[in-house]
Amino acid sequence: MTPEEEVNFAAKLHYSFLPDDLDNEHLDIAAKTIPYREIGGDYFAIMPILDSHTMVCYCDVTGHSVISALLAARVNTYITTHMEPGINPCELIEGLNEYLCKHISNTGTFTSYGSLLISHNTNEIIFGGAALPPVLHYNSANKTVETLKAETIFLGAIHPLPVPCITHTRKIDAGDKIILCTDGIIEVENGDREMWGLERLIETVENYHQLPSIKLNDMILQSLNEYSNNQFNDDLTLISISIKQPEKIITNQILFPVLMVIRYSS
Repeated sequence: MTPEEEVNFAAKLHYSFLPDDLDNEHLDIAAKTIPYREIGGDYFAIMPILDSHTMVCYCDVTGHSVISALLAARVNTYITTHMEPGINPCELIEGLNEYLCKHISNTGTFTSYGSLLISHNTNEIIFGGAALPPVLHYNSANKTVETLKAETIFLGAIHPLPVPCITHTRKIDAGDKIILCTDGIIEVENGDREMWGLERLIETVENYHQLPSIKLNDMILQSLNEYSNNQFNDDLTLISISIKQPEKIITNQILFPVLMVIRYSS
């Protein structure tokens, strides 16, 4: 096997572990990673936690090589083995940073990272991130896009983090859209070296928010291709999340009179 064949095989193996899109009663999640070369440092995970939560995690390791992919796989392994009910996104980020600093702080390789926790019980999202573009939340009620910022620095350089990890919480409802991406998306350039930018991403989401997640991803990537003439200079990761009708919870105040009627009728 030639070195080129080995890299291609490594890429096939590496990306075969990416999760499938998720479509259930709560969420429609479509995700796509496009490496700059054969293999790169972008990666993501979609993890249901019991029936009450879903965690979406993604990272962007520096570089575009097998080395970057190896570290991205390590990041993913850490997250999947430390995921548990009730965990806060910043707990994962701080723990991951400590883990990476222990092993790679002298290598000059770092990673950006984000965790989005979706609660199906409280109908809210909680985001914590490190050195990533803001998360977009399209609010279907007022038809506006809000941003949730990644507050801390790259992971794997300094422990403890010199900039605190801060979470952002938003209420969600049916028809809302959540967009996550790595910086390769917003930093795509045209022939004049002008970046596509966050504002164009927001505009695209506003124009096509009614589409299912996979179609919304297609429209965003089509806009990128047209803007850059299919010339990318970084790994790309794009995750679109559509919020479905929140589950209606029957409270004791409603249930109790119903039970009384049943008993009286019998």
